Amino acid sequence: MKGGIQLPTIVVLGDQSVGKSSVLESTAGIELPRGDGMCTRVPLIMQLQHHPTPTPVLSLHYDNNFVSTDETQVGKDIEKTTLVITKTEKGVYETPFTLVIKKNGVPDLTMIDLPGITSVRFWENSSNWSVYH
Repeated sequence: MKGGIQLPTIVVLGDQSVGKSSVLESTAGIELPRGDGMCTRVPLIMQLQHHPTPTPVLSLHYDNNFVSTDETQVGKDIEKTTLVITKTEKGVYETPFTLVIKKNGVPDLTMIDLPGITSVRFWENSSNWSVYH
């Protein structure tokens, strides 16, 4: 086909710490960073590609950079890449990066892990809490 075949895409969106990344982990067969509070601070595009060889090939792509990684190191490399992109350990950023996973037995699928939705509370009229998402 001239324009190529459009592959399915799954976007995971929801409140902070409800298991969005866990769903993607089980589909991709890898471990993503874990910790207290918000772990996903930058959108992560995970491109799964069926690969016939028994050894998985993983790589991170961001700002014209390429980092080769593996299943045991990918969580730490995602954390390092997040720090490079954000330049800080706080805040949420809209600039995504891509994790390409070439692995035997996975479907050709793109998944996007978005940062969690957090509530911001502020004091209003000295008697009510207001919540905004």
